[in-house]
Amino acid sequence: MAREPLIEVEGHAFGVKRFQDGGTVINVCVTPARFDKQRNQWVDLETIYFDVSVQADNQRLQAMAGEIEYWLQGGDSVQVFVAGKLTETKGSKGGTFKRIYPTRFYVLGHKPKGGSQQGGFTGAQQAPASQPPMGQPATDPWSNQPNEQYEF
Repeated sequence: MAREPLIEVEGHAFGVKRFQDGGTVINVCVTPARFDKQRNQWVDLETIYFDVSVQADNQRLQAMAGEIEYWLQGGDSVQVFVAGKLTETKGSKGGTFKRIYPTRFYVLGHKPKGGSQQGGFTGAQQAPASQPPMGQPATDPWSNQPNEQYEF
């Protein structure tokens, strides 16, 4: 695998498949939308489906896949963010299969079946300490240092 394009996807997990070799595939779908100025409303475009390939030795993502599987079995809706390398293959009977080999994967939240009183997603996981949350600047390690004056 070389020179694959990098992609970032925010979508909904709708399935988890586990294999005998320990690998896991998380199925994610995204429905892009565009604003139609003539109708003054958002219009959904064709849904895109991705398989997110999780290697057997990646314990953090395997644990996250287990949580997603648990929530989906309970009927919850699970929103995820995936960034990684995209590959496409043509099927022998037609169709294109899109697979993402993740470099970053976060569960943004999950919504219990039937919704909650607030109606929003709950239980968002924090990003790992080594990476700042998406959309926030990295912390400056020197910002906590006292402002010392040096003479030369």
